[in-house]
Amino acid sequence: MIAPQYKEVLDMLYQTPQGKALREYLEEERKKIDTVKDVTSLEEVLGRKHALELIDKIFGFLKEKKIDSPSRNQYN
Repeated sequence: MIAPQYKEVLDMLYQTPQGKALREYLEEERKKIDTVKDVTSLEEVLGRKHALELIDKIFGFLKEKKIDSPSRNQYN
């Protein structure tokens, strides 16, 4: 398990210029894997699918966080 202080650093990384650069690089590389134009076998398709899932899991901390705005209720 990752230490809480390291998790916090990773959570803040996406806001830095380095984090944004890494996110853009990963998106470009994901686009290369996500295409099926040059696939020759079912195993390759499944391998690419697994690779994309793994990349998303490993670098999930780089995704932009959506801040939920407080919803209005009947009293607002």
